[in-house]
Amino acid sequence: MEALKPLIRALANSNAGGMTVGQLDRDFQSTEGTTIPFRECGFPSLEAMLRSMSDTVTVTTTRAGAVIYPTLTAETQHIRNMVLKSKKNKKKQPAPHAYKPNNNFGASSGYTARLAEMDPPPPFNQLLTKTQRIFGRW
Repeated sequence: MEALKPLIRALANSNAGGMTVGQLDRDFQSTEGTTIPFRECGFPSLEAMLRSMSDTVTVTTTRAGAVIYPTLTAETQHIRNMVLKSKKNKKKQPAPHAYKPNNNFGASSGYTARLAEMDPPPPFNQLLTKTQRIFGRW
């Protein structure tokens, strides 16, 4: 467990606003290639292990769940100050849409020209189905 403390402290220091237990575990997995081995250390949950590391992290409970903050020491205070003063990532503005051709073929000049060349449709009362013509019903 002592070997995990510097890694967990570094990950907790890297996030200025605190982090959830799940975020810490994901960050640990992305850097170390494995999840935090809390069961091997004899703890039933990751949160229980983190609560026992009071010299490394402070765990507070919120509506969102347990939030982890680094326990500040004289050695880590200057790192925490730099993280707090660092620029926040701004969301990038979406790129403007590139030109997209209009696929409205009904309004294209070639289509309307063909419509003008066609004969107009017959009046409605002249439209008879094949069955109506055979049996003479109308």
